[in-house]
Amino acid sequence: MPLLSGTSVLPPSVASAQVNDPNAEARVFFDRGNRLLERADRARGARQRALLEDALEAFVSTVRIVRSRNAIFNAGLVLTRLERPAEAFGYFREYLAIDGLSAQERTDGEARIAELRQHVAVLRVASAPAGAQVFVDRLDLAPRGTTPLEVALPPGAHVVYLRAPHHADFRVETNLVLGEATEVQGRLVPEPVTLIVEVPPASSGTGTLSLDGAPIQPGPQQVSPGEHEVRLEASGRPTAVRHVVLAPGEDGRVSITLAPLGQARLRVASIEGAEVRVDGRLVGQGEVDIEVDPGPHEVDVRAPGHARYVAPVETRAGATTNVAVRLGAAGQGTRLGALPHVALGVTAAAAAVTVGLMVRALRLKDDFEDACPGGTVSQCTSMADDVDRANHLADGILGAAAALAITTLILYLVNSDAPDEPSEADVQFGLAPTRNGGVATLGGTF
Repeated sequence: MPLLSGTSVLPPSVASAQVNDPNAEARVFFDRGNRLLERADRARGARQRALLEDALEAFVSTVRIVRSRNAIFNAGLVLTRLERPAEAFGYFREYLAIDGLSAQERTDGEARIAELRQHVAVLRVASAPAGAQVFVDRLDLAPRGTTPLEVALPPGAHVVYLRAPHHADFRVETNLVLGEATEVQGRLVPEPVTLIVEVPPASSGTGTLSLDGAPIQPGPQQVSPGEHEVRLEASGRPTAVRHVVLAPGEDGRVSITLAPLGQARLRVASIEGAEVRVDGRLVGQGEVDIEVDPGPHEVDVRAPGHARYVAPVETRAGATTNVAVRLGAAGQGTRLGALPHVALGVTAAAAAVTVGLMVRALRLKDDFEDACPGGTVSQCTSMADDVDRANHLADGILGAAAALAITTLILYLVNSDAPDEPSEADVQFGLAPTRNGGVATLGGTF
């Protein structure tokens, strides 16, 4: 018979130092139980049973001080030898529930449980919610544990009670059979809780108040724990809805009111970081949701590197108007690119050549006037031809330069900035209830 021992007799000096230590007291009882159990192994008959009873008392005293795994296991061993299998079963079940058991320790405990099952009737109890206290036959005795629970009982008829805070007691009769396990499933019904529904005076008496679809009056309501929906509806007004979740034993309070008729909501969605202005006032970035007066408004959305979006929006009382803005890319450069600048350079070069030719022509004319008519006829004729040719060439280049100058001016005049990719709103949608139904508005770029 394996016997677990986790303590030893302390020297007198250590014992005196730990006289007020509960663990030291527990070790004294544990060591005494082990010694009595060893003596019982050598005894027979009534003497052996008496020693086993004394050993059990010592181990139980240990467990009352510290629920040591070794003391629990040894108590189960002694109860088995005393032929009290139901109690032994309980100790071994507690032993197996201890965290940190080694594989060998768990194997030993499971083997003990398996040996006892044929000698006991087992009750397995589960509940929803879990953690309910389990009472067997009598509510005035201590509970056997909490669900989920497996406990050994005498065979025959039993009454099982389940009890949990803020829930009605559960009761069921069952019949246990020796060597078999009987299962009991219990669903505990939570007790009602109080939900106080408040309607401010401005909305009181102006609509229909309902709780989970049933009409109610403002004030305390008895409900079951869980999720509940409160609605306040009035003709021509947006419906107000509130949700509340109550735990068992938890009372709650909810206040609900109708949105004023004079208000309208405007929601504008664009890219992150985009500045959103309404009627010239900066109201946020990216996505905004604001209250505005009913009627026309101007939405202005701007972002670096994107084309600006500006458009009118119409809002209605009690309605939400949604505007989803897609910003186009900003234009880059000009229509004709660098062409006007190239033309300006060519014009400047032509003007410089024209000036040079004109200067040359003037110098040739001065030379002709200095040499003729005193020179020879052939010399003067040749010089006159040079002057004419220089003048014609200068006039031609001057005309070309003038044409280039006019062309360059025209190119600069028509070379405006490249256009932006247009920004647009994908959709503008509004919905407002009216006394006779509702009004929907839809707009945008399609």
